[in-house]
Amino acid sequence: MTFAEHLATYIGRELQVFLTVDTIIGVLVSVNANFAVIRVGDVPGYGTQEITVLLSSISYVRVQSV
Repeated sequence: MTFAEHLATYIGRELQVFLTVDTIIGVLVSVNANFAVIRVGDVPGYGTQEITVLLSSISYVRVQSV
């Protein structure tokens, strides 16, 4: 099982994605072979946003317990 396939099993779950220079907290929306899309909370003045992250830039992921 590849990292993308394993990550895809958590679609719809809240998670923390740790990158080299940042941490993204949100809900996993979709995953393909190269990218993950994460919906982040409301940003004042912008509302809900979706962030696309290159899988190769992810250091590790923490899935929030239900």
